[in-house]
Amino acid sequence: MKMLYTLALLGASPAFSANDNHCYIEAGYFQGEIKTIGIDFDGFELRAGQTFGNWMLFGGYEQTDIAPLDIAGLFRLESGSDSLRIGGGYAWPVHGRVDLVSGAGLVKADIYTGVIDLANGNDVSIIPDESDNGYFVVVGVRGRFTEKLEGEFRHRFTNVLADRANDWRVDLRYAITPAFAIGIGYRDFEGDVASTADLRWNF
Repeated sequence: MKMLYTLALLGASPAFSANDNHCYIEAGYFQGEIKTIGIDFDGFELRAGQTFGNWMLFGGYEQTDIAPLDIAGLFRLESGSDSLRIGGGYAWPVHGRVDLVSGAGLVKADIYTGVIDLANGNDVSIIPDESDNGYFVVVGVRGRFTEKLEGEFRHRFTNVLADRANDWRVDLRYAITPAFAIGIGYRDFEGDVASTADLRWNF
């Protein structure tokens, strides 16, 4: 179940923006593959935050669904996860266009698994759902290539549901207007990878 625990926390990291005070809301979609068993997954996340100069408070919700897996044509395994998180962070300016970033927070993760009898549609799972509270720590670097284009690399350590996991992500974000930006990204959580797309509203 380690893979599920990691996926549950896939988006639990801040979106930093130093040197100003504003709020943001971000909605994103991600899609990827569990390499070890060749099964796809996807999901969505909602994030929001408030910056205070170089300081930030942030929170978010994420849902991940793993593609159903048929078992001998008799049963279908359905699984996924939800997570809620809240935290804070700081950005250290080290150059006119480069910041070192860090953050930490608390997370509540839920893992759910169902085994569906294909003959009658009943859930016959004997695998219990799991829920736990934990924490995460994230560090990274952000660079602004132009006034409208920025990139960010982040590494995160997460401890929840008796599992310790490391993952990293790279994001590029382009400001369409001062209020709206679009982003794409790539994530790797211990070998399982995903691509992302998101829209952010700054206000």
